[in-house]
Amino acid sequence: MTHKSIRIGALTRVEGEGSLLVRARDGRVTDVELNIYEPPRFFEALLRGRDHTEPPDITARICGICPVAYQMSACQAIESACGAEVTGPLRDLRLLLYYGEWIESYALHIHLLHAPDFLGYDSGVAMAADHRPALERGLALKKAGNELVATLGGRAIHPVNVRVGGFYRVPARAELAPVAERLRHARDQHWRRWNGWPGSSFPTWRTTTGFSR
Repeated sequence: MTHKSIRIGALTRVEGEGSLLVRARDGRVTDVELNIYEPPRFFEALLRGRDHTEPPDITARICGICPVAYQMSACQAIESACGAEVTGPLRDLRLLLYYGEWIESYALHIHLLHAPDFLGYDSGVAMAADHRPALERGLALKKAGNELVATLGGRAIHPVNVRVGGFYRVPARAELAPVAERLRHARDQHWRRWNGWPGSSFPTWRTTTGFSR
């Protein structure tokens, strides 16, 4: 009877940190452990003694890909403690900011992290040699999400326009119009050309993207 273990201490194409352990006996896999974890970052200590207006900007630095989630959590925690509730158009704009983050984050993961693994490439750059138009469409989709975050949040990475109770500045309708057009264009390009690409390799691609008509 032979036992063998394969341990990968650091998975590189996941958000955060990850590890994988595979155990086998007599040539058959008996156990697989996938761990996704985060090392301590001590943001709780950084927030002690701060003014109530500071946590949204500080917590946004936890992640450069999903800063809105941390920023909004901080805002909502403080608003809940104060008995305040953000409703109406301000709540809608916050949700729209979330949408921008979801678009750019999912586009990044699908095209640069997931697709290379599914299709047998070492990286998105290597995949571009055979599927450049598809990768460029994915990057265009990510750019559209980034622009939405930047328009509402002040910048695409670690937004600075979010505050407890709403926003420091609400964008005008005219500022949102070109972003909406870019999103429509990215959506249409994605659906028209990604649907079915590349054959049987992505049987659930439409579900994975989260788009629906």
